[in-house]
Amino acid sequence: MKKLHVIVVAYKRAIPLRLLIDSFVLQTDPHWFMTIIHDGPAPDDVRKVVDSYISAGVPNICYRETTGVNGCYGHINRKMMLEAADPANGEFLLFTNDDNYYVIRVVEYMLAAANKKNVGIVYCDMVHSHIAHDVLKAKLKVNHIDIGAFIVDINLAQSVGFNHFTYAGDGLFAEELAARAKKLRLRKIYIPKPLFCHN
Repeated sequence: MKKLHVIVVAYKRAIPLRLLIDSFVLQTDPHWFMTIIHDGPAPDDVRKVVDSYISAGVPNICYRETTGVNGCYGHINRKMMLEAADPANGEFLLFTNDDNYYVIRVVEYMLAAANKKNVGIVYCDMVHSHIAHDVLKAKLKVNHIDIGAFIVDINLAQSVGFNHFTYAGDGLFAEELAARAKKLRLRKIYIPKPLFCHN
């Protein structure tokens, strides 16, 4: 059974971060764990949110912060976390932000697809604030996907690397993953459901 490593890039947003964490604590499938990386030293309210889960005994949440602010839409921190990710800890990765939240079956849906044979990427639709909270139908290309809308096999992701640090970095990463998956004959599975909200 595959596991999902959720990598959250956070920056000074305590209440949205709590909503995101809650959306995973309530998941129907328990095969996930989360690493939260705060971009620079976090304010007290963010630390209190994370500490509340850790002190409550939620076992699958890990927290860290960078010494300084890296910026670049969180992409520098994603690159760092991707390079440090251990295939033994989570076979699929989900990169997301602290202003996203997910339906309570997203892990179930995503891992059900990921557990099929020769799967490299699983992606879904989303409700997106940039289009007035309408449903964005996902495609693995620039301007058609958000970083939080797909999971990727860790070996595939590490073979591609996170190489873009602009606003379009999400889509460029997705395009490169799709191209490498095609070359390796790995499946790309689309779930036509809006499984998360970009707040």
